[in-house]
Amino acid sequence: MLKRQGFSHVNLLKELRFHPKDWHNFLRMNESTYLTLFSMVFPLIQKKNTIMRHAITPHERLTATLRFLATGRSYEDLKFSTLMSLQAMGKIIPETCHAIYKVLKEYYKVRVYNVKNIINNLLLWAICNTVLLKFAQSKNRYIICK
Repeated sequence: MLKRQGFSHVNLLKELRFHPKDWHNFLRMNESTYLTLFSMVFPLIQKKNTIMRHAITPHERLTATLRFLATGRSYEDLKFSTLMSLQAMGKIIPETCHAIYKVLKEYYKVRVYNVKNIINNLLLWAICNTVLLKFAQSKNRYIICK
């Protein structure tokens, strides 16, 4: 807990407040948008402290999730900047994403896809491209797949 307070990404955000372009680059949104989103998801992601541990703050939860979404970095990579365990991030990020979806679903239309069909199409695409690539390599040709 003490290390997280001293060395986590939250302290970086305090510094980035003075550099709006860097703030935007870090979270892919400006500070006012972040604060609006934070106020909307705060009640859904706030956890209580217990005798055994201090809860990870809603600010830390939201910034870790936004950083994950903005960069596509793995949990393994994010653990160094957030100082959260992989297990904690594995729970926090999906919970926070669900909270973001819950508060924003009225503002944005989200198209729901059948995940099974998407996976099947991606697998089919990967298999076809692998076969084409192998064929092209065997004939010493280049193929551009779209």
